[in-house]
Amino acid sequence: MDLIYVIHYLAGLSLAYAFDDLSHNKFATQSHTYIGTIYEAGCNSSGVFGIDCDRSCPTNCKDNMCDVENRSCVGCKTGWTGTSCDTECMDGWYGVNCSQKCLEQCRDNSTCNHVTGLCDKRCDAGWTGTLCEKACQSGYYGENCSMPCSPNCKTCRNTDGLCSCKAGWMGHNCSIECTQSYGENCQYSCSLHCINQTCDRFNGNCLCDCKLDRMQDVQTNEVASSTFWIVAFCISLVINIIFISASLISRRKTFRHQKYTTDLTNGSQNVLKLRTCAI
Repeated sequence: MDLIYVIHYLAGLSLAYAFDDLSHNKFATQSHTYIGTIYEAGCNSSGVFGIDCDRSCPTNCKDNMCDVENRSCVGCKTGWTGTSCDTECMDGWYGVNCSQKCLEQCRDNSTCNHVTGLCDKRCDAGWTGTLCEKACQSGYYGENCSMPCSPNCKTCRNTDGLCSCKAGWMGHNCSIECTQSYGENCQYSCSLHCINQTCDRFNGNCLCDCKLDRMQDVQTNEVASSTFWIVAFCISLVINIIFISASLISRRKTFRHQKYTTDLTNGSQNVLKLRTCAI
């Protein structure tokens, strides 16, 4: 395989590139700042350098290419940096030229893989996705987003399931009913005017004391019943008085009529007697 050497001059900088005449693959690059110095040298295979092309380029050189004279890499493989590409990306960075920042959702605050960006220890609680970039979907939380949120939650934090509760509930996962309070997260106190300061835990309406209500109902019924009988007695008494009065008046009228009739009869008889005597 023959090599073709292309020499460039630019502002006193001479660059010599070596290509094979079949595939035009670049084997090595050398640069010199010495004016007028040209090296017509190169290795006819990639991955090696040196005068005799018997030394291997650093493992992490991109495309296994390095400078034929000083072993420096032309470029680094993904996840590596440095002249010889022997330094991993610093914690929290990965990718080509270590230019991509890791996300912060790896388990136990660990960093991501310096090459792939993946979390070697998997995702932290509340996160999923190839790069742990996705929060759990609504209604789920925890490791691998496998835990369902409580049905009493209005919102549920993806990491630990901490809830903002619907009306009538409180607690970390909204499993505790409100006591003497009501509303979302039981944030409002029942009115002091409610019996025993108890109210509906959802809307705050005062609750009745059922025993007291039953006693009041019994008393009300008793009063109503007593009132009914008193009214009935009074009506009956009035009716009886009216009946008795009517009877007495009727009897009196009858008696007076009978007396009048008797007096009239007696008067007629006396007149007849007087007439008889006169004759």
